[in-house]
Amino acid sequence: MDVNFTLRVRTDLQYFQVKMLTKTCLTRLCMVGRCLQQQACRNVCASVVLTQKADDPVQQLFVEKIREYAQKKKSAGGKLVDATPETMKEFQFEIDRLQNQYKAAGQDMTKFPSFNFVDKELETAPTQEDRDPKDLPL
Repeated sequence: MDVNFTLRVRTDLQYFQVKMLTKTCLTRLCMVGRCLQQQACRNVCASVVLTQKADDPVQQLFVEKIREYAQKKKSAGGKLVDATPETMKEFQFEIDRLQNQYKAAGQDMTKFPSFNFVDKELETAPTQEDRDPKDLPL
């Protein structure tokens, strides 16, 4: 009777351990599956947007205007696009005003400035051996 009870307890314990292990594995497997599903959905959604043609007329008009501006900018050679002589005169006036204000005569005010930072030479702190015993306080 004792032997049967012990065997039954052992088999119940083993069954419980296998059941818990299986439940843990399934839970982890479900979490991995959800993560993979989410990533796949994101990738598909992103690629659909990239391959889609603009169906919205406003969106299509916007894309056409961007392409038209890029073409005009390329043909202008780096200058202002669709600039009238009055606009160029005002632009030059503002550039001259900035050069006078910041004392940057002869500098190209249309380019981003370049910065050169130089680190100062570090001085070494005197050590106990470097000090003269006469200079030490009493």
